Amino acid sequence: MAEQPTLNEQKLMRLLLAERKARAELEKRLASQEQALFRCDVITQQQELQLLAQEKLVSISTLAAGLAHELNTPSGFMRCNLQVMLKHWQTLREFVEQVSQDPSRVTDSRQTLNIDYLLEDGTDLIDESLLGINHISSIVQDLRMFAEDHADLSGIVDLKDCVEQSLWALELDGAALPALHQQLQQVPRIAGDRDKITLAVMQVLNNACQAAGPNGHVWLDLHIKSDQQIVLDIRDNGPGIANDILNRIFDPFFTTRPVGQGRGMGLAVARMVMSQHGGNIRVHTEPQVGSHFSLELPLPTPTLSSE
Repeated sequence: MAEQPTLNEQKLMRLLLAERKARAELEKRLASQEQALFRCDVITQQQELQLLAQEKLVSISTLAAGLAHELNTPSGFMRCNLQVMLKHWQTLREFVEQVSQDPSRVTDSRQTLNIDYLLEDGTDLIDESLLGINHISSIVQDLRMFAEDHADLSGIVDLKDCVEQSLWALELDGAALPALHQQLQQVPRIAGDRDKITLAVMQVLNNACQAAGPNGHVWLDLHIKSDQQIVLDIRDNGPGIANDILNRIFDPFFTTRPVGQGRGMGLAVARMVMSQHGGNIRVHTEPQVGSHFSLELPLPTPTLSSE
């Protein structure tokens, strides 16, 4: 006959059973929590994707609205000009027919049909239409540049020269400029596209000058920030940028300027150029104090900078 377990053995068996039960319940609880965490993670990822999709839709809507506005304005007056020119053309045909039938009526017909005015007005209409075509062409060029995902980095760029070229271009424009304070160090040359970097600098600098106004101030500081970066700081004492639009200033066609005074592509193109060269643009702004843009580019390799 088998021996009965002692009290201590019975107590130990009960403890073991209780521990197994507790462990099973704990494992069940942990499994339930893991499932809950997994569901939360899936929901979070879905929400992030939804937010990203909404942001993309907003950007696409801004781009589409800006593009439509910029194209509608020149195409509208070009259409109007063509309609007027069509009427002028019909009048000129009538004049030619009258003169063909009776050459002696040339003087009377010219005065009656106001031919001299039609010829002068026709020239103005053509000039205005050519301006509209050039405006549309520049928009297409900006979009093509913005859509490019790479740049030709085979050239060697002197950043100080790019800044000086940008200043020279602004002075040639003839507009009244604010007081410009320059502190431009001779930094190492970098590999890149000189024309594109000059364009990026000019876009940011032009924005700063317009923000400051002819009675304001703009500071330019080209220097080496660390062992890894060359920085061009462009600071103005303009009205600053409102916080509610700060995250949109780099969107294509976003502008706060009146119609006809800016397409809203400058900062978008500038950031794209910086990104193509491995750099970045940072902005800090304070209302009624001004804005501070930092164009950051990586330092070149010692081999390039010594060439």
